Amino acid sequence: MAKVTILGATGNVGIFAAHTISEIPYVSDMLLVGRPGRENFLAGCCRDLSDSFAARGTDIRLSYSTDLADTKDSDIIICTAGVPRQPGQDRNDLAFENAKLVAATAETIGRSSPDAILLLVTNPVDVTTAVALKYSGFQPRHVFGLGTHLDSMRLKSLIARYFRVHVSEVHTRIIGEHGDSMVPLWSATTIGGIRINNLPTFSGLPAQEMIDTVRTSGEAIIRDKGATVYGPGEAIATLVKTILGNENRILT
Repeated sequence: MAKVTILGATGNVGIFAAHTISEIPYVSDMLLVGRPGRENFLAGCCRDLSDSFAARGTDIRLSYSTDLADTKDSDIIICTAGVPRQPGQDRNDLAFENAKLVAATAETIGRSSPDAILLLVTNPVDVTTAVALKYSGFQPRHVFGLGTHLDSMRLKSLIARYFRVHVSEVHTRIIGEHGDSMVPLWSATTIGGIRINNLPTFSGLPAQEMIDTVRTSGEAIIRDKGATVYGPGEAIATLVKTILGNENRILT
């Protein structure tokens, strides 16, 4: 059984990720970490989550802290901490401030939990993942970024809606940057095991429009409701379950 730590647990993504991760059967302990001064909020989150655990029948030891030293002995540490993206901002606008925060955090984690797996969610995630790898001192196989996994799920949803099939029948991948230069792998996209470009209706697929929608999805959600929460939270839980369950899945 595993101890999972969430950094930035006072943010929307962090606290929802805690809720989704609690459904993973391999998790026995969960630590919510926030910045000093947010102890009351963290305590409230723990009480609220504990109520949901009781309703669901989940038995997880839940605690909170504002001290990174308490991440000791974590199996997975998820970093959602950082300056949030505001309406009109590009992810790369956050690079300088969030890279500084992640560098300092990774150095501490490298000392307190040298055997942990570090999962980066903080934007721009491709930059912060590279920074975390450098400053943690971890081996590359112990540092992951959420990457384009959420983008792949967004494209999967659009394809399923277009072809009017259940989303589980669609398999697709986006690779590259979690940003404007992302690349969809149409040649690797299938519906019900059939390559999408072999389907009669493929010629009418608004492929560029779909990719543009995926690229701007985060910006649109932030503009409409202030933050992306549920998509990232579920994507984080998928990665955590895949790692802890040693599922040997390929996620992009």
